[in-house]
Amino acid sequence: MKKKLAPVLMSLGVLALVGCDNGENSTSANDEVDAETGDVIVESDAGDITMDNILDEIGMNQIGSMAFQMTLDMILEDKYSGEVDIDAVNEQIDQLIENMGGEEAFEQLLAQQGSNMSVDQYRETMIMNEYSNLFFAEEFDITDDMVLEEVAQGAHILVKFEEESEESEEDEETDEETDEESEDEETDEETETALTQEEALEKAESLIDELNDGADFAELAEEHSEDPGSGARGGDLGIVTKGQMVAPFEEALFNMDEDSISEEPVLSDFGYHIIQRNEQPDASELGQVRAQIINREAQSRPDDVFQAYVDLLEEYNVEFVDEDIREYVEENFLNREEAAEDEETSEDEETSEDEETSEDEESTEDEEATEDEEAAEDEETSEDEETSEDEEASEDEEE
Repeated sequence: MKKKLAPVLMSLGVLALVGCDNGENSTSANDEVDAETGDVIVESDAGDITMDNILDEIGMNQIGSMAFQMTLDMILEDKYSGEVDIDAVNEQIDQLIENMGGEEAFEQLLAQQGSNMSVDQYRETMIMNEYSNLFFAEEFDITDDMVLEEVAQGAHILVKFEEESEESEEDEETDEETDEESEDEETDEETETALTQEEALEKAESLIDELNDGADFAELAEEHSEDPGSGARGGDLGIVTKGQMVAPFEEALFNMDEDSISEEPVLSDFGYHIIQRNEQPDASELGQVRAQIINREAQSRPDDVFQAYVDLLEEYNVEFVDEDIREYVEENFLNREEAAEDEETSEDEETSEDEETSEDEESTEDEEATEDEEAAEDEETSEDEETSEDEEASEDEEE
């Protein structure tokens, strides 16, 4: 069952098959198009093409999904008209395109990700996503506090160290001889900054003392941090979302108060971190984080998603006039019980296949074992026969 609603951006006259009335506008798309699905839409000496031909060629899966998606888009755009800052969305996209090197390069990037969308189609998708996010933020009661719990704004200073060797002295001497040429190629800077873990800890603690005495965090980060990415930015990490950083770092950062510095160095696989937590960003700037929460909620609450669709279509008096499309939409998007049964059936089929595979493997192993036993018995019988023949021959010679 296909439940995911990827934005559909194809221009087709399926709106003629969908009636949508919010109570204020009594003119539906069906009133504006008189053609029936059996009517001829193309005439030629080679033959005619009807709407039925088009529908058969495209297939009900695509037509039904498109009809449902376009209906949702139309309703959500009406429901949240004026609440989406379209100019701001377009500005963000323009900046993204500029960063990618222009529209052609941007479309190539989309193609590499498996999308055949044009820039204009991408814009429309992003705008419709904003409408959809507003809807599900209401349905799932996604508050600003929930969004802010997922992020922290911070900076850090990283002090690296070299792991102490556990090799014996003899192994160390061998390694020194083997790596002599490699060591000669190291820069003086790399040699100077190679600290033991104890030395790195002492340095990190010393930097914390300087910060507590009033030193500027950004200046110390630029001078001492060994993180090539953030060091040049004064240690700034920007907005950090949960799951983005290694566990020890994340735990320390999210348990700190705003405008504070870690009381002691935090150890991770990368070295020792001195962490600064800054003020929380404004929730209105965290649209992507909000969308991630919505997606997570939608995946964990499929029943609520189904009910939200049903309620929305009822609110707008939606009627899928075409019987085939109506049945497809009801079966694939509005019938949660049937979808659950299909999911259980699919799981049962997978389990059955696994059991059959396991039985086949066991049967094959048993057959191989039987064959090996038979082969061994044949070999023993053959050896016994040969031994018996040799003994008889020996007795004959003695006689």
